[in-house]
Amino acid sequence: MMSELESNRAQLLLKTQRIVSLILGRKNLVTKIQNLKNTDNEFENFDLVREVFVFQNLKDVSTLSFHELLSLSLLIEGQAGSNEGRYPAWSRGEHLEPSALTSIEQQINPILLATAQSKSYDSLPLKVEIKQAIDKALGTI
Repeated sequence: MMSELESNRAQLLLKTQRIVSLILGRKNLVTKIQNLKNTDNEFENFDLVREVFVFQNLKDVSTLSFHELLSLSLLIEGQAGSNEGRYPAWSRGEHLEPSALTSIEQQINPILLATAQSKSYDSLPLKVEIKQAIDKALGTI
């Protein structure tokens, strides 16, 4: 008979495998969507209005820890092509005033952070033009 610990570990393994499968499925969808886009944006795979819509419609996102938010943010950033310059590299602080990154919150997509943890978003040292664009898209100005 399986102990409770063994049972929980087996369930955790199954959930972790499900996460991996979902990540791979998401990656395939992102590629399909990117291939359908026709854009002249600086970041061809970034649509501020769409990101606001998506993040505002994610259920339970405000219950995630900063580490979980960063994981989600990095997943989105990596799959959207930040290394190829097609999507903002939030994790590298491109959206911040010139200074060293000092916290996890500063590495999270600021639009995601605004919808999940507005107080942390408000304290970000964002570049003025980026804050204005995000605030406008969020409908806060």
